[in-house]
Amino acid sequence: MKSATEDRMLQVQDGWFVANWMLKKQGAYPGFSEVKMQFDAGLSRFSAFLKTRALGSVVPILWEVSYIDHIRKGTVWNTLADLPQVLPGLFAGAKCPGGTPEVVEGKWAWLLSPVPGRLQASVQVARTDLASPESEVLAVHTLVRGPITDNSPSLDDCLNFGKRTAVEFFRGIVSEDAQKFWQAK
Repeated sequence: MKSATEDRMLQVQDGWFVANWMLKKQGAYPGFSEVKMQFDAGLSRFSAFLKTRALGSVVPILWEVSYIDHIRKGTVWNTLADLPQVLPGLFAGAKCPGGTPEVVEGKWAWLLSPVPGRLQASVQVARTDLASPESEVLAVHTLVRGPITDNSPSLDDCLNFGKRTAVEFFRGIVSEDAQKFWQAK
């Protein structure tokens, strides 16, 4: 379901409830807090809908927070050879004497604690507009998720843990120069 402004979305499937935002040409990134409020309000309305129709209740068994960061070519990187300087936390040792990087696509995963879960990260070069070579980006996808059991913190605590973990992870893999570039924007 899209919002009237077509920049927000709620997705309901069997066993899946998602809140998200959709990038508009002139739109600003709403941030985790705003998307989280949308999620909480949508889940509350959906739970009330189920209750009034005697359809059961929502019992979360999994939490997930996902970020997709696009690092536009021409900002802090121009060629694939620049990636060790942009993402030293992932590519610091990636060198091939006499070679030039041709393709970049990588996946990493870490087990988390104290909240049980996993952080998965992937990096690849992509285009935001297939018809435009100028739209080339380095796409960094960070996915943090974990199970919800009787011993787990609340769904809210898990989602906030996921957000903090994703943000700390991203800060830990990007260079100081890249961080300064984004802070100056």
